[in-house]
Amino acid sequence: METASQLLDQARKTMQSQQLSNRTEAAYCDWIFRYFLFNGKKDPLILGEKEVATFLDYLSLQSKKSASTQNQAHCALLFLYNEVLHQPLAKLHFSRLKHYRSIPAILTKKEIDVLYSYLDRVPRLVAGLLYGCGLKITEGLSLRVRDVDVEKKQLKLNNRVLFFPASLEPELQFQIQEVAAIHQEDIKLGFGEVDIPLTVRAQNPAEAKTLAWQYLFPAARCSVHRSANTGIRFHLHESILQKAIKQAVEKAQLNKSACCYSLRHSYAAHLLESGNDIGTIQKLLGLQNKRSTMIYTYLVKQQAQTGKKQIKNHLSKEEDFNFALL
Repeated sequence: METASQLLDQARKTMQSQQLSNRTEAAYCDWIFRYFLFNGKKDPLILGEKEVATFLDYLSLQSKKSASTQNQAHCALLFLYNEVLHQPLAKLHFSRLKHYRSIPAILTKKEIDVLYSYLDRVPRLVAGLLYGCGLKITEGLSLRVRDVDVEKKQLKLNNRVLFFPASLEPELQFQIQEVAAIHQEDIKLGFGEVDIPLTVRAQNPAEAKTLAWQYLFPAARCSVHRSANTGIRFHLHESILQKAIKQAVEKAQLNKSACCYSLRHSYAAHLLESGNDIGTIQKLLGLQNKRSTMIYTYLVKQQAQTGKKQIKNHLSKEEDFNFALL
């Protein structure tokens, strides 16, 4: 491996072949490049466990990075050596930071209604899907037209099928019409393509220009795809929704540290309050580990015991709980 560009190109091809997300690809490439610079641009093949551990220690002890940042860098370098260079690392010994996680803010149904009243059009619809189906923000924004079955009131995700509230049907129909109009205009201008899975592109590249594969919440303008070098319309950036939710929370004066994920957390907590079991909630949220769902049992019990409608959002040590937060 002679240069950083060669190293990153090989890493990108490997990640694309494994269909990792664009976000993961960007993050891993960034850490691989930082590791490359940290070691004086030496070929990673001649480096090993000692250099990786030194870099991870540097992030925690000198750069004062958070535990999640250190963990992301760790995962990126494991991917580099295991999947790209095919030189698996032995057990690493480095200073692992303790995780401090915030207890999620849970909104009442009344508070959610008030929040909706301060949202318009697309942010309102996305928020409705996050709460109505318990979606993550990335799941909501990356929905395609083909994922929505208006007639059956279903959303088809990679790992599950969900029913959306009937109240969202008119807005979803209107949104699909808007996407169709935008797509037709893009086609006239010589664009109209979106990024699609490599397996689909290999079988039929023309699928990239079909309406079915268009994002349900497209970005305001096209951008250049990094590998295809063509004009592509991606989905709406999550910062736009985050900003809209933040402003709505402030206008509604909810006095809670609510964010986009609060809608997903509230969905799960309200299901639990309605008598649904943990296993059902786990499936609806698309979680592999039931322990990740136990946070809602804790929050609902705490709310019932204290008799308070508002759960304060504070920092706690991860070891204070016997479950994993989302």
